[in-house]
Amino acid sequence: MLEWLNNWRQALSILKPALEEQPAPSPEIPKTFLHPAPRKTVAKKLLSDNRRYKLAVDPLESSLFYRSLEGKIVSRSLVSGAIEWQSEESGSPLRVTDQILWAVESDAIAAYSTIDGQLLMRSNQLWLPGEVTDSRCDLSEQSLRIALLRVRVQGTPGPSHEDSAAYQINLITGEVTKIYAFEGMRWDDGPNFKPRDDWRPNLQEVEGQIYPSVSSEQLLKINRPLGISESAQLQTASVIIHNYRTADATVRIVLSVFSNQPPYSPLWEAIINEYMIEEGPLPC
Repeated sequence: MLEWLNNWRQALSILKPALEEQPAPSPEIPKTFLHPAPRKTVAKKLLSDNRRYKLAVDPLESSLFYRSLEGKIVSRSLVSGAIEWQSEESGSPLRVTDQILWAVESDAIAAYSTIDGQLLMRSNQLWLPGEVTDSRCDLSEQSLRIALLRVRVQGTPGPSHEDSAAYQINLITGEVTKIYAFEGMRWDDGPNFKPRDDWRPNLQEVEGQIYPSVSSEQLLKINRPLGISESAQLQTASVIIHNYRTADATVRIVLSVFSNQPPYSPLWEAIINEYMIEEGPLPC
């Protein structure tokens, strides 16, 4: 009887094809926050916006956010330098409100939890023409405004063109509202060129706070190599951006963090950008 039962089960397994396991669908990323809430605190701007490198810090100055050589957003402990999390997608940090890091990610605006790096929101695809030139937070209007600019050089002596865009993000819901997009303004259009009145948003209306630079006296005591381009004096540390040239004509841009009290000991550093210098023939 037992042998017959086993034969019957084997016959059923042959007649019934095995079902292939379907991969679990990827969770859909929300376009707005699942739990909307007003923001009460905005971190100061760490460095000026018109740089290829973007840095941000949380209001408590516990974590520093930057774009790595691989293009990922990295969160590191400001004092110890321990990596806390890293984004899966390429992006650049903008500003921090409360415990939310706002970032530009490909052609979208994204929001990450500063604590564990959880992706909280990613907007629909937008028209982001180039580098972020300014970002401002306005708690009175619960908004974050960013401006982007791309300059297209047609060649010498051809004209240059600039493409601009600016967006306003609701800090409560994460919803993105486009407030300006303009393509193809020529720099040589002359004084007769009259763009429409709203062609560029007045970001100066929103006050932006920025950390002071590190003092010259402290920079001398830190004894960093030449090529310091920017610095920021925080309550807990000193942040310095400097660059140097290697033997193979590579320029490396380095993020260095020091203590802000004597003897100003180095805490950690990271290479955030590097590029080759193309040396052409000397002019006659």
